[in-house]
Amino acid sequence: KIYMEGIIVNYQLGGKKSYPSRVIIQINNPNINVNSILGKKVEYKDKHGNLYIGKIIKKHGKNNDKFLVRFKPNLPAKALGSRVKILD
Repeated sequence: KIYMEGIIVNYQLGGKKSYPSRVIIQINNPNINVNSILGKKVEYKDKHGNLYIGKIIKKHGKNNDKFLVRFKPNLPAKALGSRVKILD
């Protein structure tokens, strides 16, 4: 069951390294309860039919619209800017 949708913004970046298994997603829903969305499954499907499943691990930034998601396996670079489904 689809809970809501989001957009992949970027990989998590550090001072000297990037984290390819972690991406930042943005959810355009002003009525988000942050505690209820943590731990939800996130699903991305590419044009070849490959399915990537991740998990929301924490909030990102000061606003309540960006979250950090860990994917296994790592997402391809073409996934940036694509839509993801957040499952209930």
